[in-house]
Amino acid sequence: MDFPPDIPVLNGTLVRLEPLAPGHTAGLAAAAEADRGSFAFTYVPRAWQMADYLAAHLERAANGTMAPFAQIRQRDGQAVGVTTYWEPRFWPGRDDLCAIEIGWTWLAASAQRTGINTEAKLLLLEYAFGTLGVARVDFKTDARNRQSRRALERLGAQFEGVLRQWSPSHVPGEEGRLRDSAVFSVIASEWPALRAALRARLAEGATADTRRNAGPGGRVSQDMSVFTDSELDYLASQRLGRIATVGPDGQPHVVPTSFRYNAEHDAIDVGGLRMSQTKKLRDAQRTGRASIVIDDVLPPWQPRMIEIRGTAVVLPSGGKAFGDRFEDTIVRIQPTRIISRGIGTGERSNARSVPVS
Repeated sequence: MDFPPDIPVLNGTLVRLEPLAPGHTAGLAAAAEADRGSFAFTYVPRAWQMADYLAAHLERAANGTMAPFAQIRQRDGQAVGVTTYWEPRFWPGRDDLCAIEIGWTWLAASAQRTGINTEAKLLLLEYAFGTLGVARVDFKTDARNRQSRRALERLGAQFEGVLRQWSPSHVPGEEGRLRDSAVFSVIASEWPALRAALRARLAEGATADTRRNAGPGGRVSQDMSVFTDSELDYLASQRLGRIATVGPDGQPHVVPTSFRYNAEHDAIDVGGLRMSQTKKLRDAQRTGRASIVIDDVLPPWQPRMIEIRGTAVVLPSGGKAFGDRFEDTIVRIQPTRIISRGIGTGERSNARSVPVS
């Protein structure tokens, strides 16, 4: 088998993977410049470097080490990133593939947490196992890149360990240094179950525009959370926040409260020992609105904060997730606006409204 083989366009509902070509330069240049806050550990060229970047990928393809793709968002035809098959490995003494890596992947900020990454990986895995006939697919990422590692874990790839000082670092200021690489894989025997799980996740997510279900009974795909991975990590590390509601007299009511991130509903659950007797619950029930602030300070002086504003609903169950001593009644805050500061590598401030479907 010659590599790369003649791979057709791989079509999904959210994304299509087109073999990379010079005609993708302008679209990818725009995608790379839109918001670079999540590229701390990943090499993503600047707009003026994109032509040379594509030429280097196409040279790797000509040398038989890469099959690169442009990731094209289906709903608007915009190029939103790049991904590749990389480092093919052949059976000893044979010309058919035994393994391949999926790598060199990046996505524009507007395409992250929309289901595009999940579907792109599904398309590549389907073609690798079903058409190329490989026994194994590898993934590698900077061991410090928690966002990428979380994405691979959610994908269902198995973590195999860390290769120390494995490949050049892409972190600014670390030029000429080697990074530790976290290694993940999927093998052929795991693929049927994983394929079914990925298809179910995508069906659950519905479309790239439906980022969540607003109602208290809705479920959300983890790829499609309204929170960034850094924000999710921060929420998981905290237990206490301050909830703000508005009383009947129009005055704010701010009190400390226990909270937890509810991954099933992509929401914040607020609980208490005597929750049903609290003013915060009565205010939330009357107005249907609440906000919560979670913050702390790392030494020597690194403030971190996330403010979540949203609709509020009182639910009769869910509080026992906090502990047996807690009342079962909770207030669930479904985010409509998120403001975070000091959370995430290279991220100083991030304020945005949340689309409601």
